[in-house]
Amino acid sequence: MKAYLFAIVSLIPFSVLASENEPVLKDFPTKASSCTANKLDSSDRDITSKEQKSILKERLGKNPDFAGHYYLIDVPTPKGGVRDYVVLDCITGRIGARLPKAYEDYSEDNYKNGYYTQLLPSSRLLIMRGVVTDPELAHIYQSEFYEMKDGKLNLLRRGPPKIVKKK
Repeated sequence: MKAYLFAIVSLIPFSVLASENEPVLKDFPTKASSCTANKLDSSDRDITSKEQKSILKERLGKNPDFAGHYYLIDVPTPKGGVRDYVVLDCITGRIGARLPKAYEDYSEDNYKNGYYTQLLPSSRLLIMRGVVTDPELAHIYQSEFYEMKDGKLNLLRRGPPKIVKKK
């Protein structure tokens, strides 16, 4: 198992693991705008369940929580116990981006252990700290920093992984 972890870590560029200061929300300013979409664009084929659609529709018309005019929404996966994160454009009603990994459900215990999401309507930076589920290896605690730019989430930096015991 250690060999697998070393292989994964060795694929991450050294600069990503450098001990430089972490990005902060205030260094990625943007203007928050009002939301005008009143219905969900149903062209996204990955959002299929009624529960997923209901969660997304519920957010439309509310104030944005991320990068000016977006919502970061966690939707349940068919497997359960993990969440997919999508970025919904509150002007068009379209899903603009997705996080590339599923994270364990957040609970009060997870939050106490440092697993959380940081975002602001006035910032393009998204900070994810949590347990990324990898069915082949183990659960990996990961800090990831993304910038929302031109409707896409761009990975800026990833903190060094830390293995936690598989449940």
